[in-house]
Amino acid sequence: MEKELFKNKEPLARLQMLQDNCAAIEKITYPHQFSEEEMEARKTSLANLDIEMSELEAEKKAVQDRIKEQRGKLIEDIKRKYEDVTDECYKFLDRETRTACYYNGNGDLVRERPMEAQEMQKTIQEDLAATGTDY
Repeated sequence: MEKELFKNKEPLARLQMLQDNCAAIEKITYPHQFSEEEMEARKTSLANLDIEMSELEAEKKAVQDRIKEQRGKLIEDIKRKYEDVTDECYKFLDRETRTACYYNGNGDLVRERPMEAQEMQKTIQEDLAATGTDY
């Protein structure tokens, strides 16, 4: 058999001649050699996929790092059974027990410590309040 049939005909005429002269029409799978253009197109597609994959890997790493950081903080909080909070608190001085007490906005005692030397000195308002006189 010849390697090529009806190559000198127009594409539609070639198709008609193939149909008219064949023994049967069957669907089969066969190898098709790529042209230079097809090879270049496939190489370009592969390069684009590699770039896309690399970008996705970088995004994945960033997300994993963020999740690991959050996970680490949660594990640390669970181990310690508390978290550090920075909040505006209200300091009260108890001169009888010589302690400074800090309360948060909810009125909860959040820290207690011994009074420092400068805190032990009464202010003018405290002195006047203790004597009961107004100024």
